[in-house]
Order: sequence, then structure tokens, then C-alpha cells
Amino acid sequence: GILSIDWAKLNSQPNTAIKHPVDHVMRQLHGQSIRCLTVNAHRYRLEIGAAVNQHGAVNIFEKLEISPAAILYGNNLRNIHSPALLTEALSAVQQELQDIYGICIDISSAKLKSIEINRNIRLERPFAEYGKVFEFIRKALPKVLIRSQNHETCSQSTGFKADNKERCLKFYDKERQVEITLESGRLLRVEYTFLTERKVLTEFGFDSLGQLLANFGSIETVWRQNVEADILKRVPKALEEEKKRHAKKLKEAMKLQ
Repeated sequence: GILSIDWAKLNSQPNTAIKHPVDHVMRQLHGQSIRCLTVNAHRYRLEIGAAVNQHGAVNIFEKLEISPAAILYGNNLRNIHSPALLTEALSAVQQELQDIYGICIDISSAKLKSIEINRNIRLERPFAEYGKVFEFIRKALPKVLIRSQNHETCSQSTGFKADNKERCLKFYDKERQVEITLESGRLLRVEYTFLTERKVLTEFGFDSLGQLLANFGSIETVWRQNVEADILKRVPKALEEEKKRHAKKLKEAMKLQ
């Protein structure tokens, strides 16, 4: 929730925006009527306001989007591995919002509307040499990931993305994306994003920040379950089918001779 706002401090910051009420779409917020208030900070985004839902009713909302690793380390090349680190990142955001923007927030009852989990995998050879391998994996993915396309960085193909309305899977060159060169120069990121509160609840069995902090090990479990279902079980089968197809072609070619 929003506990208090220092409007003078907030209005003094250049990376904030306030949209004024339109018709009945408004929210009373600590002495002001607004439609939407946005803070676009370097490594997080806060959005507070009111919007009309599909039934015509006005809903109020408060959304905080953060990259915990970027807040702690300056970029999200590394991951956080403990609830203590997640708590540290959240506390840093809360403190900055209060000190710089004059917004005091309480996230103890926050719900998880979406969540990204990932793993970095060091490759033995340069990323570009695995293009055909990644393409084979992409084609073997379940059809439920209905949209599939190249993942691009600076207009160059650096992997792939496959998704639907609730789930997104990415294989991509993480070093190029964050423009950092490591000693290895070969870093694959396998990344899942669960895009709706319903999907978060389905995958994790809960949808609140408090439960995530209490069950932090579930992140590893959910990542492994998805990788196993989408890749580890499907790619070997696709490979066997490809081998059979080539064997059949070879036999037919030998008959023609």
C-alpha cells in the first residue's frame, strides 16, 4: 500500500509523471486526485493509479517492477540466490522511493503479478556456433508456446523467444544483452517469465511476496520442472525422430542406386 506521499519532493524529480483524472477514472491519493502516477527509476518502476476494467468498473492499482540483481549489482548478469538478498533489494527500493521521491510504501502484502526465473550456462564455444542447436531446440518446444521468433540484440539474432499469453521462454546471449565481456565470452541465459498472477499461482502454488520469501527454494524447483517438460523430455525425442527420418532417406537413396 501507499502510506504517504510528499508531493513537493515527488514533483521535483524529472523521471516522474502524473496523469490527471479523465471523467470518473480517478483515485484519491493523499490529498490529490490522479489517474496515474509513475516513477521511472533506473532499475525499477512504480505505477499507481486507476483504470477501467473490461466490465466498465474502475479498479485502483499499485505496481512495482524491479530487477533485484540489477539493484544489488548494477546489472542482472548475476542472479540473487537467497531470500535475504531479495529482501535487501526490496528494502533498497523502498528507501530510495522515500528518500528521493517522497513515497512511503508497504509491500508486506504484495501479490506477484509476474515473475522471471533464469539460469546462466557457460558454453564451451562462442555463442554463435550453437545457432543450429538452439534452432533445433526451438522447433522441438511444445506447441502451447504458440509464438516463436528470434531474440534480437542490436538487430542481430542472439537466440530465440517462444511464448503465449501466460508464459515466455528465452534462450539468448546474455553477455551481448548487457554489453559485458567476461573472460569466457560464452554465456547462455535460459529464462522463463510467468506473465499472469494465475500462472504464478499454478507454477508456484502461491502468489504473494511473503510466501516467495518463505519458500525461496521453489524458484529452482519450478525452473527445473519447466526445463524438463519443455526441453529435456522433448529434444531427445525430436532427435530420435530426426535420425529415423534421415535413415529412411538414406535407404531410399541407396535403393535408387
